Amino acid sequence: VYHGDVECRQKMTTLFIEFGLPNLGLLMQEEIEECGYVKGVGYIWIKQKKRDTSVIKVDRLQISCATQVTARIEHKKIKSVTGIKAKEYMVWVNLSEVFVDEKKPDFITFKAALGFTRSFALSLFTPEAITGFFAARSKGDHNKVDEEGKKAPRPTTPTPNLLAPKLQRGREVSVVTQAMKAKAEVFYGDETCREKFMLLLAEIGLPNGLLTLEEIEEYGYVKDTGFVWLRHRKKREYHKFENTVVFYDTEVTAYFERNKIKNLTGVKAREFLIWITLSEISVNDNNPRAALITFKTTAGLSKSFPLSLFEVIVADKE
Repeated sequence: VYHGDVECRQKMTTLFIEFGLPNLGLLMQEEIEECGYVKGVGYIWIKQKKRDTSVIKVDRLQISCATQVTARIEHKKIKSVTGIKAKEYMVWVNLSEVFVDEKKPDFITFKAALGFTRSFALSLFTPEAITGFFAARSKGDHNKVDEEGKKAPRPTTPTPNLLAPKLQRGREVSVVTQAMKAKAEVFYGDETCREKFMLLLAEIGLPNGLLTLEEIEEYGYVKDTGFVWLRHRKKREYHKFENTVVFYDTEVTAYFERNKIKNLTGVKAREFLIWITLSEISVNDNNPRAALITFKTTAGLSKSFPLSLFEVIVADKE
């Protein structure tokens, strides 16, 4: 058992590194009072002074920590988590697990108690990505007075916190790092990106009508892993069907394989006033005359359409 913010951070950071986890771990709290680790069972706990209702924001995901957080830690995994919840699109869910998948070593995955998962680039949560977002506040500095009896101004440059990911409040951060770009084929400009992306769709057996983004600025493809990203200038809605609206974020990422797009981020659909996040697109072409394309959500719901509906490039941008 350890006490005090500095000592607790130091001990828990060492523990996370030992288990192959990024320094973020459960150290999103500020002003930690106590932490403990039961080595035989891997049980850990962290207590902080007050509940932080908006600790971290990544891709519209907010994470809140209770005054006490508990979990069990093992190699590249934190499981049985209590005291942490996340909010996305106005829905709060309890987080139960954080892990680094051996098959996707560059990503860290957050799993909700309901089974939903979201993955982010591991590099967002490493010391190299530090900006001091969770900077330790100088206690009482803004209440001190100078020699003339005037209240001292609030500090403008916070003390860096070496456990912080490269995130800024209210600002979205790209999951595509320079390390990823170094391994990828990267193209710029709408015309070039559109041409290269269409070739990839054809190569893996997906319809060209899936490309509905406009004003594409950047397209990247890591051939070894199938990782793809597209960036365009602004968020937009694309009305594809009578009751369905598809929304694209400024950055869309996914993993491509034969007849399938998986781990999709940045795309959601609305049908009858309900927004859902899409996570997978697959094509079943066993019967060419009745080939179907299926869209799957993070909640496990799916809907299929005739593949022919997506085999025509929309010429008119309207």
